[in-house]
Amino acid sequence: MPDIPISKTYLHDLKKLYSEHEKKSITDEEFSQRSDELREREAKSHDPAVGRILLMEKLGDAEKEIADEVKKEFQRQQAEYARQLQQQQQEEQDEELRSLQEQMKRTRERYNYRRKIDNYINRLEGDVHNWQVRYTWLQIILLIFSATTAGIAGIDGVPRGVVAFTGIIATIEGGLLTTFKIQDRIYASRKAVAEMRLECQKYDYHIEEYKNTNIEDAYLRFSKYISEIQGQQMLQEVEFWNPKKETDKEEKTIQKDQLDKGLNEISEKTSQEGKLSDKASEEERDETAR
Repeated sequence: MPDIPISKTYLHDLKKLYSEHEKKSITDEEFSQRSDELREREAKSHDPAVGRILLMEKLGDAEKEIADEVKKEFQRQQAEYARQLQQQQQEEQDEELRSLQEQMKRTRERYNYRRKIDNYINRLEGDVHNWQVRYTWLQIILLIFSATTAGIAGIDGVPRGVVAFTGIIATIEGGLLTTFKIQDRIYASRKAVAEMRLECQKYDYHIEEYKNTNIEDAYLRFSKYISEIQGQQMLQEVEFWNPKKETDKEEKTIQKDQLDKGLNEISEKTSQEGKLSDKASEEERDETAR
């Protein structure tokens, strides 16, 4: 078979036609019609002496090669598109998974913080109960020893050491109540517990300032309020341990008054015992003189 050259224009147009057909841009009928037109145009561009049958065979071989080439290119593009689509879907799934994990992490943080606040409230209530028990017992002991000191101070024959001991115990109990401000601690702790329980209730039931608020904003507002309540309660606790100078002076004055009172009672008891002793000595001398 003689070598029949095929123009590059024909090959380009034929490849373009097959590409459009693979992409379904044209119908089969239009594809056949345009393919025939390309063959006729290419046939007219050759020397009439060339055999038409040989030319058509050559054009058919060229069309087959172009068809295979276009088909492979289309398959490669389809595979690349599928790979990119799969990669995009995988990235979207990964992003969705990360977002879900972040949401779960935030949910756990909110749940753990809420449990932490409940534990803090319960622990604070336990401390309040313990302080209340101590305060009650200190008050009872103070009353008992104060009444005992006042009672035995007026009884003859009671040793001065006993009166001094009961007076010292009463003074110490009063000093403990005043120094540690137990009643103030109880009040401050109960106030903090009440405020935190109220805030927890509003947060749990989404009422008042938590109404119509998204979960994250509500959590941030809730943690802010709780931190403010805790900070105020801790500040009051520090002030109780470090009172102002005026408070220290007042407490020292009260303690001094209580101590002076106990010493005066002991002094009066001693004076009474001395008078009784002098009177007994005088009566003994009178009897001896007689």
